[in-house]
Amino acid sequence: LYLKEKVEKLFPSPHRELANALQFGFKRNIPREIKDAFIKTGTAHLLAISGLNITLVGGFFYFLLAFLGLARSLNLMFTVLFIAVYVVLAGADPPVLRAGVMGIAVLAGFLLEQERHIKSALFFAFFLLLIADPKLLFLASFQLSFVAVASLIFILPILEKGWFSDRRQKRVSHLVRQNWWIRLSRFLIRTFATSFAATVGMFPLLIWYFNQFSLTSFLANAVAIPVCNFGTVAALLVLLIDLMGLPFVRLLVFIPTALLDLELNIVKWFSEIPFGYFYLPKPTWIFFVSYYSFLIAWLVFSRRAAVLESVGFKGRAVLPRLRFLCLGGLVFTVVLFLLGSR
Repeated sequence: LYLKEKVEKLFPSPHRELANALQFGFKRNIPREIKDAFIKTGTAHLLAISGLNITLVGGFFYFLLAFLGLARSLNLMFTVLFIAVYVVLAGADPPVLRAGVMGIAVLAGFLLEQERHIKSALFFAFFLLLIADPKLLFLASFQLSFVAVASLIFILPILEKGWFSDRRQKRVSHLVRQNWWIRLSRFLIRTFATSFAATVGMFPLLIWYFNQFSLTSFLANAVAIPVCNFGTVAALLVLLIDLMGLPFVRLLVFIPTALLDLELNIVKWFSEIPFGYFYLPKPTWIFFVSYYSFLIAWLVFSRRAAVLESVGFKGRAVLPRLRFLCLGGLVFTVVLFLLGSR
């Protein structure tokens, strides 16, 4: 509450409400029209503390200690402690706990000089939280949080491998010679791929819990997420400077305020696009089973193809065909559901 009051004194409205939501999960005071705009554009996840916030806050704290010259082992231990405290300050909701446990597990692996394994951290967090409270399995926030992270772990690498293949990179390098433009294009494509992968994994759950799907969510997230990252980090820096009692903090508030204002304008603009979102009925269990069966089968065949290629074996021609059939079945399931919905 002390940090929340600090933010309220530094930032004007509605930027103070947005800053508190992005940093500490206090989103009750956000005006209804702003919440609706985030929901319509599929960017409402930015208002909830999740792995994105833990990564930003923990990464900022780690690099700050590294800049001060602290030893790596001490830096990791202090960062683990800081993440634990931050999780408590943010309310310790299921998404926050999941992100915090995952972050601590990865950092503990660094401390023990073990190879980073994000999949192990995900399943460790999953079972640890269920052992502590099995009822979490039936909460929407818990399900959406883990499915989103699992989508980024399993689906995103396959998309990136296809979109950033050597052949595609050569085409880009022939067309565009500027390194900065190539880096920018790769950054935008990766951001879009991240949004697309998460949406593919959560599509049935989003419809089940919200009865709404946003067609603009892919582009909206690709633009809004980077601005949100910069705005969150800038707000944290200003808050840190204020806690240190430095007198020029008021002169720096305009930087995060401008970024947060840009975030609000981007979300508002996307929410006003005609037919940018529509409502859907709750899907049946048949849709759930069909959708995730085809998706998991596509992931399995894609994984097997990647393993075969990594050892120099091209594999049989049947694998690409099976992947195509699974992808076609996934698309057919979605089209059939949309055609049968009012």
